[in-house]
Amino acid sequence: MGVLFSLFFLVSGLVFYQNNGNKGGKVSRDLNGLDPNSSVDVVIQYVSPPNEDDDQLIKGNGGQRKLKFSSIKGVSASVPVKALAGLSHNPKIAYISRDRRQLDLLADDN
Repeated sequence: MGVLFSLFFLVSGLVFYQNNGNKGGKVSRDLNGLDPNSSVDVVIQYVSPPNEDDDQLIKGNGGQRKLKFSSIKGVSASVPVKALAGLSHNPKIAYISRDRRQLDLLADDN
């Protein structure tokens, strides 16, 4: 029984690793499979509030910060898809997800 239990967790771990590749689980799955030569709008969440060094990291990877959020420790940025794996290895970054702005919610109805 113990061997079967261990085998289950081993296989589960391999499947998880295969789905996340070298991105350490910090990159949202919906960013997988994008054209590596394109750019994508993302929300980068940090473990502590981002600072100027974090903006320089984005810029150094060919990206551009758009917004800094006050409600979460994060920023909205446009980054090259090929930079996502490298950014995800930064210990200050908690998670990278696709920026899915809802423009209808932001529209002024007055």
